[in-house]
Amino acid sequence: KLLKLEHLVPDSLNTVKLVTDINAIAGKYGIALEAIRVTEKTADPAQQVDTGVNTPLFNTTTVSFSFSATYENLSLFLVDLEKSLQIIDFKSVNFDSNNANSNNVYDYSVSIQTYWLK
Repeated sequence: KLLKLEHLVPDSLNTVKLVTDINAIAGKYGIALEAIRVTEKTADPAQQVDTGVNTPLFNTTTVSFSFSATYENLSLFLVDLEKSLQIIDFKSVNFDSNNANSNNVYDYSVSIQTYWLK
């Protein structure tokens, strides 16, 4: 059970493994990820104000990417991401219906946030 907990909120973040895992889930639905961007947000001690409240014990990382897929494959992909072992929050899911082709394939961009211990 401790191993599962360590996967939920790891003590460090391996961004290559995270992106590889997301790409593997996408591949199950014929989705090729593009424009993958990873942004780590770490606290800058010089910018923090001591409010007497405990500071968070974790850092966050945002992963953004885009792809083309049918709505059905988007839905299946997002459900699998949600069920993945590491905790993630969906920050945004955007789509462009102007570029849809006759197979109902749309362009999507997704941004997720994940957490890791300090």
